[in-house]
Amino acid sequence: MIMKKCVLSFLAACVAAIPSFAQNEVAVNDQVNLTDNLIGEVFAIIEKEAFVTVFANSDAPPAGALEIQDSYSIDGYVFLPVAIKESGFRACEDLTSVKVCSAISTIPSYAFADCKKLRSFTEAKSGSIELIGNYAFYKTYALSEINLPKCKTIVDYAFNGSGVKKVNLPEIQYIYAGGFYECKSLSEFTGGEKLREIGNVAFCNAGPFPSITLGPDLTKIGNLAFAFLPGLKEIVIPENIKSIGKDAFSGLAMERVFILNSNFMDFCDASKLLRNKYLKEIYCDQQLNENIKNYIETGSEDTKPEFLASQAIVKPLSDIVEVKQTSSPDYFSAFERIDGISFLTLFNPETGDLIPNKGEGYHITGDRVGVRCWIDKVNLLQYVTDVNRPSGMEEIDAASDDSHPVYYDLQGNIVANPSKGIFIVKKGSEVYKVIK
Repeated sequence: MIMKKCVLSFLAACVAAIPSFAQNEVAVNDQVNLTDNLIGEVFAIIEKEAFVTVFANSDAPPAGALEIQDSYSIDGYVFLPVAIKESGFRACEDLTSVKVCSAISTIPSYAFADCKKLRSFTEAKSGSIELIGNYAFYKTYALSEINLPKCKTIVDYAFNGSGVKKVNLPEIQYIYAGGFYECKSLSEFTGGEKLREIGNVAFCNAGPFPSITLGPDLTKIGNLAFAFLPGLKEIVIPENIKSIGKDAFSGLAMERVFILNSNFMDFCDASKLLRNKYLKEIYCDQQLNENIKNYIETGSEDTKPEFLASQAIVKPLSDIVEVKQTSSPDYFSAFERIDGISFLTLFNPETGDLIPNKGEGYHITGDRVGVRCWIDKVNLLQYVTDVNRPSGMEEIDAASDDSHPVYYDLQGNIVANPSKGIFIVKKGSEVYKVIK
C-alpha cells in the first residue's frame, strides 16, 4: 500500500511538471482580459501574436483615464489592439479621458457614445485616426477639443450633441449628415481646405464659430448644412460647387459672402443664402452681378423681397482689392483691401510675370495690373483691373528748376514744407520719389 501511494505521488508530480500548452492556447474569437477594465477579442493569430478588437469589461467598466496600449504580453502571447468594437465603450459614464494606440485608425459607431464625462480624446501617435463612425461621440457633453491631423471622414452624426468647442481637422474631406449637428459649444473649426462633401444638417444648430473655410474641391453642400448657426458671419461659395441643398443657409445672421461659383443662381433660391436681412456685402463673379441685384430686389415665386438682403451692396470680386496709382511714369502703388484677404501678389497681365514688392510697395508701369489674392488662405482670386490714377499726377509740369524742386504727396498735391513721409519730387526735367 505504501509503495502504491509513492508511485501515485510520483506520477502526479511528473504530470504537474509538464507544461500545459492546452490551457494557454489562444484561438480566434477568444476573449482575453488585457487589464481589469479592458477586454480583447481575438480575430487573427500569427505564431504568438494575437490581433484583437478591444472593448470595455461590462463587469468593471473603465473609469478615469483609459489608455489603449500598443501591446499586452500575457501567458506567452503578445496581444495587439488594432480595432475598437462597435459600441465598445458606450455609456462608460465615469470615463474622463482616452488615448488610443497607433494601430487604431477608425473609431467605430457608438464607440464612446453617452460617455458624458469624457473630456479628452487623443492619439498616442498623431495622425493615426482617419475615420470617425456613426454617433461615435454622441452626447459626449464634457468633450472640449478634437485634434485629428489626418482624419479624412466624419460619418453620420459622429459628434451629434457633443460639447466639443475646438475642432482641428486639416485633412478632412467628407463630413456626412449631422457630423456636428447641435454641437452648440463649437467656437472654432480649423480645416475645410480639402473638403469634398458636406452632408445634410452637418453643422445645423451648432455654433458660435464665426467662419468656416470651404476649399476649392468642395462640390456638394447638403440640406440645412449650415442652418441656424448664430455666429457664422461670412462664407465663401467655391467655384466648383455642383449642388447646394434646400435651406442650406437658413436662419443666419451672415454679414458678408463671396460667391466664386458662376452657376450660383441655380442654387440661389433653394439655398436661402441671400435670405438674410443682415447681409451687408455680396462679392460675386462679374456675370452674376446684375442677376443677384435683381434677385434681392424682386425675389422669386417662393421667396418674397421682404425676406431678402435688400440692403446689401453687390460688388464684383475685383473690388476686394483696389489698386491706386500714386506716381508716374514708374509709380509706387498703394492698396486698399478688405479684411480676410491675404497672400496678395501682382502680375503683369501681358506677360504673366510677377511684380515684386520692393519693400515700400509695388512699381507698376502700365495702366492695368493683374491681382492674385486669397480668401481664408484657400480660395484664390485672379483678375485684371485698371489702375486708379489720381487726377493731380497728370498736372505736374515744369514749374520747377534744378535749384527749386517741387514736392508732391502720393495723391498728386503740392506740399510746401515736406517733412515725414513719401513724396514725388519734380526737379527740372527729373521726376523721382523720396522718403523722408
